[in-house]
Amino acid sequence: MGFTVYPPGTRKGNRHWLARVYLGTEEWEFVLEAARDRRAARCLAGEFEAAKRLGHRVPAPAPPKTFAEIAARYRAARRPGRDERRYIARLEDLLGARPVADLTAADIHAAAHVLYPNAKAATKNRQVVAPAAAILHFGSENWPALCPYLTIRRLKEAEPERPRPSPQAVAALLRAAEGDVEDWLVLVLHQGWRVGETLSLKVRHLRLADRQADVWIPKSRAWKAIELHARTRAMLRRRVKNLDPDDYVFPWRRRQRLYDDLKPVCAAAGVYFTPHMARRLFAGDLDQALVTARGIKDAGTWLSEKSIAAYIATDARHARRVIGLLPARTAAKTRGGTRGKRRKSS
Repeated sequence: MGFTVYPPGTRKGNRHWLARVYLGTEEWEFVLEAARDRRAARCLAGEFEAAKRLGHRVPAPAPPKTFAEIAARYRAARRPGRDERRYIARLEDLLGARPVADLTAADIHAAAHVLYPNAKAATKNRQVVAPAAAILHFGSENWPALCPYLTIRRLKEAEPERPRPSPQAVAALLRAAEGDVEDWLVLVLHQGWRVGETLSLKVRHLRLADRQADVWIPKSRAWKAIELHARTRAMLRRRVKNLDPDDYVFPWRRRQRLYDDLKPVCAAAGVYFTPHMARRLFAGDLDQALVTARGIKDAGTWLSEKSIAAYIATDARHARRVIGLLPARTAAKTRGGTRGKRRKSS
């Protein structure tokens, strides 16, 4: 018998106080949305424990009716990431008191324009439309009578620019980089991996004798065996020489730490570079070498050929090389006996 309370930020980024109550072999864990400090949290947890100890039936919480109430239930159930929690907080400030039954898609779009008046459509979709739709769809799944299903279309976005670094920019980056950053650049430029895939790589995931690495792809939640480029193998063989199997290959545990070390290198090289540009360069170079979409998928960390289309761009020179591979379709014709002669009339 007893309970423990956990302050915000101590249990997988929880925004509110949490309580865990023990009674015999039973255990309950729940969110204390009304608690603002440890004293209030302990008071609420104690009331729950006392009711359970006396055998009283603890009433179920009232079903949510407003956007803020459903957003609170969504956070407790889905545990969104830090950025999404920040987006939801701004939405609550604007729409929190509104009954969800009265909300329309036009209200969500209007909120996007109010919260981010000068932002592009992509930003409004990411920071308003997507989280609002997730919250309302969560409400319709759990309380359909109070929160009818609402279709919210994304705002129309302009075609995004997908720049690739030039060979001169790549050479300048490698000249300016040293140590961990240089090794990381060697990996992404020769393998085209996402940032998360590089940072989660451990020594035990490498099979250098087989020229392969087992890569965890967070976006697809799947493992994939990837062939390693000779330059990558040489770098990895040197890096992991004195590491244990459970050690990470690279030192950064958060991508922001990597960005903090990469930005000075880009500034010293005088080039604009983002990690995803290396992925586009990887796919684009293979495409220019006339490798098929299936071949690019097999060599990289894509799991679908359809995903390759966003990373390659057709140009006239490439199309000319491709059409030149097609053989000419010709056949010799025999001339007929009457060809070119006037036929006799009968």
